[in-house]
Amino acid sequence: MAQVTYGDFTFDTDNAPEASVKALLSRGLTHLFGSEASSKLIGKIRAALTAEWIKDQLPEVKVAKDAPEFDKQSVAAWRDANPDQVGIWAKEIEADFVKAITEGTLGTRVGGPRLDPLDVEIERIAKGEVREQLATLKDVHGNAITPKQYAKGKPIEFGGGQSFTFDELVARRLTRDKDRIEKAARKVLADKARKAEKAKEVAAKATTFEELGL
Repeated sequence: MAQVTYGDFTFDTDNAPEASVKALLSRGLTHLFGSEASSKLIGKIRAALTAEWIKDQLPEVKVAKDAPEFDKQSVAAWRDANPDQVGIWAKEIEADFVKAITEGTLGTRVGGPRLDPLDVEIERIAKGEVREQLATLKDVHGNAITPKQYAKGKPIEFGGGQSFTFDELVARRLTRDKDRIEKAARKVLADKARKAEKAKEVAAKATTFEELGL
């Protein structure tokens, strides 16, 4: 069949015991239609939440990058409120996986180069901190600062004749607090890595769907 590699280990499936090959295929399918399908579904729900947020903010906001981070509770609430749409998406995701398997395109990545996870996390933290701080401030006119005021690159006017766009404030935050934010970002990524490794250990020992948490 093929050689498969994980870290420093390489296995030739042609020479592997049939039971091992079947177990690998079974666990692969469980991961694909379980964890990966769930991740894709959550992505669709977050996209729907973002679209609804943008609609509520129109005409000031028209781009997804200005949307807030939606937590697990928001995702769960949307899922519970839209079971029919969630069911449709789930079936579409499964159909896409089946098609990829039968056409031999599973694992083929489409798109440009991936961003460095550390850079992505650093930017996410910095943007979150700036949003939180802006929510506690008022502009030069004494009005509360909302996402509408800094959407689409609009500058926020502060006292003393100063004005900054949201991106400029994020850049200032990164210039001033880069080391602290990077340390926090590395911790977040390390925590995610530990959880992922723990999940692998659980999956490796699991023999039932219940033990896999499915």
